[in-house]
Amino acid sequence: MSNAVGSAATLHRLWAVARLTLLEAVRRKVFLLLLLFGAAIVSSAAFFPAIDAESRLRLIEVWSVRASHLFSVIVAIFIAGFSLPSDFENRRIYTLVTKPLHRVTFFAGKFLGFLLLLAVFLACMAVLSVAYIRVVSLLSRDFPALKAEPRFWAQALEGEREFLSDRNHSGRLGARASEDGPMGAVVWRFRGLDRQAFAERMKIKVKGDLGRRGQPFAFEGRLRVRLRNPQTGDAAQREELAHTNQELTLEFDRALVADDGRLDVSIEPLESGMAVSADSAGVVLYGAGRSFEVNFFKGMLLVWFQAAVVMVVTLAASTYLTAPVSIVLGISLYVVGGMWGYLQESVRDIDVQMEAFRAKLAEGKPQDAYTPEDLPPWLLEVSTQTSKGVLKIIPDFSRFNLADYLLADHAVMGADLLGGFLEVLPRVVAVLLLGFLLIYRRNFAA
Repeated sequence: MSNAVGSAATLHRLWAVARLTLLEAVRRKVFLLLLLFGAAIVSSAAFFPAIDAESRLRLIEVWSVRASHLFSVIVAIFIAGFSLPSDFENRRIYTLVTKPLHRVTFFAGKFLGFLLLLAVFLACMAVLSVAYIRVVSLLSRDFPALKAEPRFWAQALEGEREFLSDRNHSGRLGARASEDGPMGAVVWRFRGLDRQAFAERMKIKVKGDLGRRGQPFAFEGRLRVRLRNPQTGDAAQREELAHTNQELTLEFDRALVADDGRLDVSIEPLESGMAVSADSAGVVLYGAGRSFEVNFFKGMLLVWFQAAVVMVVTLAASTYLTAPVSIVLGISLYVVGGMWGYLQESVRDIDVQMEAFRAKLAEGKPQDAYTPEDLPPWLLEVSTQTSKGVLKIIPDFSRFNLADYLLADHAVMGADLLGGFLEVLPRVVAVLLLGFLLIYRRNFAA
């Protein structure tokens, strides 16, 4: 290490630690996992030889992505969990901190090195996955086209004429029909579209909640879907039978997109007594397909974001905890993040039941008041509040699931990457700062 001082010298030392961390991981034969991964996806073909080509593609995609998630988390947890404790136990830390290398710089270099390791690891896994999928597609008959369709959402949701407003329920708007026809409409206003980003026949998907007054089980009816060019006034419409909360796929001429990128899409119920409501995601436009390979690599960035969260938590914990304890903590984080949606729904259900319990007590009917599993109310309150706190800290890992994009032939959009990045950034920064504090206060003689 050089004795130079200043920001340039600090960056040089930071990069030196990161590079050595990466080389150390390579010497530990971390990338042997890639051989296991390659063998796993290649041998997977033997497990589904008799299924149709479409199902074969979906199984290969899901298997490849699931394996990428799993192996990247294994690398993140075990390498980060063992690195610092190994330095402490083997006394290598004394050699490093006696040089002009600040503890914080050392920890930051470790973090940067592991980020680079995960990036290289996932890039290699992506190459293996895409190459395998392409080989199978060439050797299989009637293999479906590999697609990645970009999606576009409206910038505004508005109502026209006599519309129904329910802003307290996820910003939904609705419209209903009388015997004389539609009384109102729900309108999605798109802005900034590029007409050339769509195929000649532009595909759109519409989804809404349908119902009828006095008929609680009537979940279908006819809708009018209209596309209008706000600049020229040109419009086209289709009348279709729709089912509640089921996507309706339609095609329209892309010329309806205005030169300035505007487009209005509206839906109206057509049958008397029928009502339809939807939120801002009720209408989605689909652009022309993009490169499957590029999309796969973009999706791997989402996997990288997830692995980075698990890695930094494990690394920060390892400054004070033993390697096994840090690894268990990293695994717990991965499990809770993967079950985030289920846990959120469970907490919501308990809240509803506790509300009913408190309402019965307020009505003076304690005999009718009961809690889930007859557990003490105070215990449920503590449990739900703790769960809510944990769920605020831990991100929902389902948003980083590339398999969901591949199964639906959806392109990973810039907004998806930005959303994922903003989801993990504050958490990574907070844990990184905590790691700086812990390594700074760590007594290496202990």
